[in-house]
Amino acid sequence: MAIWQTTIVLIPAQWVEDKNNSVEELYNADGYFDTACVWKHHQPNVQIDKLLDNVLVRTESNISDFKMWGNSQSNEITISVSDESIDEIVIRVDLRKDISNFCFSICQLAKKLQCFLFIPNKKLLIEPDIHFLMQNIQTLTTTNQKRKLK
Repeated sequence: MAIWQTTIVLIPAQWVEDKNNSVEELYNADGYFDTACVWKHHQPNVQIDKLLDNVLVRTESNISDFKMWGNSQSNEITISVSDESIDEIVIRVDLRKDISNFCFSICQLAKKLQCFLFIPNKKLLIEPDIHFLMQNIQTLTTTNQKRKLK
């Protein structure tokens, strides 16, 4: 991930409710996030590829277990699959651009998939609301800008 990107991960709402909104199980002992556990029993019942085709242009992946949309140097959505089942849905947002339309699309996608938005840098789960998302991304951007000035 580039320094001008922030990561958002889709987490099924049922998993979030089952875990009482806790993010602790999303991190391993070394402190790295791993969200593969959330999709094991919560596969979407919609054609996710078609939904994503409406958000970004599909991109060829060199890795057979990944499906990609967008551009790794800009806005991107990646789905990790195993045995035709989703393991992870990761979204990277390019903070150098006007992100309001893309963030709106992310929220719409999350609602259709019945997911929460997980912001790993903040260890935060939020509902797919454009105002919550933009507010949290803006605080990440401000924090990154302050780090650059030091």
